[in-house]
Amino acid sequence: MGVGTSSPEKTQEQLDLQWLGERFPYGDDELRHLYHAHQRLLLAQDRVSFLQDWAVECSNAPTSNGGTRSPSSWRMHQTNTTPEERRAIMQMVEEHILGSANLGNTLFQTACLVPGDNSWYNKQDHAMTSSVGGGQEDDFTRRARLEHLMEGFASMGRRGAKQAMTALFNAVLDQTKPSSTASSATAGESDAPSIHSRDFVEWGYRFSLATGFLQEVQALEKQSTTHENGHGNVETVKEEEEEDTSKDLLAQAAVLIKEFVPSKKDISDGLKPMAQSLTEKAKSRLNRYGILTQGDTWNDSDPPTIELQDVLEWTEAVAPLFASILPTFLFHVLFWGRAFPPTKTAFEFPNHKADEEEESKEKEDYVRLESILDSKP
Repeated sequence: MGVGTSSPEKTQEQLDLQWLGERFPYGDDELRHLYHAHQRLLLAQDRVSFLQDWAVECSNAPTSNGGTRSPSSWRMHQTNTTPEERRAIMQMVEEHILGSANLGNTLFQTACLVPGDNSWYNKQDHAMTSSVGGGQEDDFTRRARLEHLMEGFASMGRRGAKQAMTALFNAVLDQTKPSSTASSATAGESDAPSIHSRDFVEWGYRFSLATGFLQEVQALEKQSTTHENGHGNVETVKEEEEEDTSKDLLAQAAVLIKEFVPSKKDISDGLKPMAQSLTEKAKSRLNRYGILTQGDTWNDSDPPTIELQDVLEWTEAVAPLFASILPTFLFHVLFWGRAFPPTKTAFEFPNHKADEEEESKEKEDYVRLESILDSKP
């Protein structure tokens, strides 16, 4: 008889990644990236907020053994932005665009945590309040929490418009209603939870501004870490120049963010047409089912509420790009510097400044052409 050889036993990480790969729409590298970030966060003692913590840990490029690389090593991995810079950038987003850390923390609570688990963050002071998943737990509980986390990320970012809008709806519902009455929504259910259209539109608008800001910062990062040599070839900035580059990037981001801070007028007046459009979709549904008759009126002093079904119908028929805001924003948080999946539609914040510059250039070219045509030989 020959001597048989047995394959080495798989580690817990290998088993987890194989198990996750069979369930979620992420590539092997993406799953490993998120898995390692999650493992480090479970051990963290100084969590600040969902957006800041995940931005930082997703900047720490993992080594093959699950640790983190040295700064000079992970700079070459996928990004030129340090964890400290990512935290500062995300703090700008929370304070100046989203208004607080609550929006991100609520998304994490409603989409990524097992119902009944306490939040990692306290809504009032944004500090860590519990160590969900930490300490001793059986493998079933550990896997359930890991699965719910990944399902939350997938729903917000990879499962499509319906799941992304459901995640956003449930977060707005949790944020704007007492905990005793708020419950997660699913499309098509009777006595469905409801929210105000203005709240939903405002959340989407704020995340769209945040997405635009992060996209612009990444463009600045790319510009500041490369330059053209005399032959027209792009060269990477030398390592000794990186510290100055980092300071320049944060300084530029601090100036840039002023273009993305929502004004009170934007929130109170600018979003009215979009909120009204969503409200009209809710009225249409009520008329369709005979709930709202022709003579019924809606009291403007008590704004009408909308249900998840209204949101899904509205994004499909009226505002399809609205559904791409949250997936694009989350992608920039978790996968900074990487190319957006080609099979998905990324949200691009309108660049009015670039449009104005292009229009100005076209006018200059037209004037120049006219002068050439009018000139005599």
